[in-house]
Amino acid sequence: GVCTATIPGAVFDLQDGSGAMRCGLAQYAPLASLVPGHQYLVAGSVYEFEGETEGVDNAYLRDEGAVTLPDASVQTAAVLADATCDRYQSVLTAEDYEGVRVRLEDLLVIDNAAFRVAQPPPAFQDTLRITGNANLDYEPTKGDRLSEVTGIAGSDHDGPKVAPVAIARAPDLQHDIPRLAQETHLDCAPTAAASCLGYFQSRPTYPD
Repeated sequence: GVCTATIPGAVFDLQDGSGAMRCGLAQYAPLASLVPGHQYLVAGSVYEFEGETEGVDNAYLRDEGAVTLPDASVQTAAVLADATCDRYQSVLTAEDYEGVRVRLEDLLVIDNAAFRVAQPPPAFQDTLRITGNANLDYEPTKGDRLSEVTGIAGSDHDGPKVAPVAIARAPDLQHDIPRLAQETHLDCAPTAAASCLGYFQSRPTYPD
């Protein structure tokens, strides 16, 4: 498979070049570190860890050289957060994209502590966790709009998630959640927040 990402904790994501559904696998602790964009022949065992299928006990590893990364599959938060057991594989669920490179578009950050995003606008009713890679130059901020998130779909003890490898902000659309509605100053009630802001904007200034 092609290595598509490295995730903290000695996990390396692999998928075949087709980018099709059910073509990905997280490889834990291989014999050597894998390089994204390289294709590998891997032999070992398979283990189910916290709801995600992983390759373990790597017995043989061969680097077959650099190849083109498979295109990310554009998918929705509704599908990638769906942990339903689809015995007959009759609907799309998170299981279909486990270990696969995916891309989500037009997102709203609704929780910066847990880095949870929502789709689609304008209701933003479908939510999904973005977690598993702390090496990105982005600090989640509630209310930010993201034009896209590319990452690896997976799962852990808290359920489905996407481990991000690239995040693109939409600067002109950020902070959709009104800040005045979230904060109160000078013991003002939330309904009076705008009046408080007007006070600060209109009060006179004096020379030092």
